[in-house]
Amino acid sequence: MGTRFIAALRFDAGVSFEEYSRVTSMLIELGYRLEILNDEPTETVLPKWNAQQIKLFLDTK
Repeated sequence: MGTRFIAALRFDAGVSFEEYSRVTSMLIELGYRLEILNDEPTETVLPKWNAQQIKLFLDTK
């Protein structure tokens, strides 16, 4: 069993932390492993200078 890179996902600046959390939680529940490419956001809105980027991986058989 291995891990396969699936996609890169970019959350635009200004996306609410609630929206970001909802999407990432849903992806984790679906079995994806997320690699956060920059710092995990802690503010209520993603800063304009720091769009959030993550990579999606899925375990393969």
